[in-house]
Amino acid sequence: MSWSWIPSVIQNLIPFAAIAAAAWIVKRIKKPSDKERADLLSIIANAAAAYVVSLNPSAAWADLVRDVIQAISASAGLPTKNVQAIEREAVAALVRLGKVPVGGR
Repeated sequence: MSWSWIPSVIQNLIPFAAIAAAAWIVKRIKKPSDKERADLLSIIANAAAAYVVSLNPSAAWADLVRDVIQAISASAGLPTKNVQAIEREAVAALVRLGKVPVGGR
């Protein structure tokens, strides 16, 4: 049995392997767009708000906001360290759940 065909097969596969490797590298180093980061923050905030509200649905508004902000900040993969963006999204997530400040609570 002759193995002389192996080098030609490898030579034919090298361009495909190089393209696949380049595509993988580009995908790994691609910086997410602002919209992608905002969408991810919104998803994280929605999950954090749902979790916090489920633990204490009758908590005061300020406590809910504080707890959601803490839950968001502790999340893995958080796309921003911007405190104002996290605070805004925490409030928005609570409002999406129907939680709004009522009578100073």
